[in-house]
Amino acid sequence: MAFYNKILLSLLGLICCLEPSDLSSKHLIGLYTGPYFSPHSVSNITVRVGETVHLPCRVRQVGTNTVAWVRNKDSSILAIDEDTIVQDSRFFVVKSEDREEWMLIIKTVSTADDGAYECQISTQVKMSHFIYLEVLVPTVTIEGAPDIFAKSGSSVDLSCKVTNNKVSASSLIWLKDEEVIPLADWPDVEVRMTEEEGHIVSVLTINNLSKKRFGLYSCRPDGLSGQNVSLHVIDAKEQGLRTNSEERVSNHLLRSAVIVVFTWYFIGQILSSV
Repeated sequence: MAFYNKILLSLLGLICCLEPSDLSSKHLIGLYTGPYFSPHSVSNITVRVGETVHLPCRVRQVGTNTVAWVRNKDSSILAIDEDTIVQDSRFFVVKSEDREEWMLIIKTVSTADDGAYECQISTQVKMSHFIYLEVLVPTVTIEGAPDIFAKSGSSVDLSCKVTNNKVSASSLIWLKDEEVIPLADWPDVEVRMTEEEGHIVSVLTINNLSKKRFGLYSCRPDGLSGQNVSLHVIDAKEQGLRTNSEERVSNHLLRSAVIVVFTWYFIGQILSSV
């Protein structure tokens, strides 16, 4: 009895010492007797317009079967193994040396490429793995554009918002008249940035506004076209003249309206008495 107990304890010791990977690999041998998709395959990829995207399809134990890529929205066959079928040079497949990954590459992605892509294994009963591609169109907007008017001596905020963009806030720059603003040399200017999921906001604050800050300001993220806004600086004298002018115009219009009303009234009275 002692002999059998010793053997049993030895077997239990061996099992306890096995790594989890050893146990799982032995389990997979019996579970997957043919081709299968890697359990680590991705299902969702997000890319920005104009970029190059890589859609991986990892197939284990492919054997003599082929792997094909199909665009789901129109059922177009894009490639079979490494042979590109679709008549679009932006699409091609790169296969790994060990025949375990078929990478579909799409260059210069556009919004038309948005949607589901199907990786197929040519088994008797078709096996498929879908990857959903989301194509983002970045937008850059400056609040108040295209023109902002501010009084001299005041502070003004130029707020720029970038959405659907994957670059960091540090890559967003401000320009004045097409030249990068030297923040270190402009003591009256400061920039605050906030980065949240899906968008970046950069606020350029100009304190004690003066005429020299008049000009065309641009907010430009790295690799994107920017948004422009014209900053107009109005001093107190101009503001007063503008206000007086507006009051004069308003008074003149009011007097003209009164004259027209009375004129039509008297004409109506004359015609009714005839």
